[in-house]
Amino acid sequence: MRKNETAFRLGGDEFLVILPEIESVESLVRAKEQLFNRFEQDFHISGYPIKVLPSIGYAIFPEDGDDLDMLLHVADKLMYQEKSERRLR
Repeated sequence: MRKNETAFRLGGDEFLVILPEIESVESLVRAKEQLFNRFEQDFHISGYPIKVLPSIGYAIFPEDGDDLDMLLHVADKLMYQEKSERRLR
């Protein structure tokens, strides 16, 4: 994470990342790909390899909503869509 970016746990296995300086959809897609790529390697916990397959949804203010509830709703919808598409592969 860069200095002006914020990540925190919403609960369970859901996390929220705020990227305030994203200026275009293309920049957002690149950021999403970079975040996803960080999970390509296994994590090792107590010597055991753990594979994490994140599903990432996103929303852009104000295009996708002008309040937190709407932005979270849009991002959540896209995240579940990605999970569903991955199951079909």
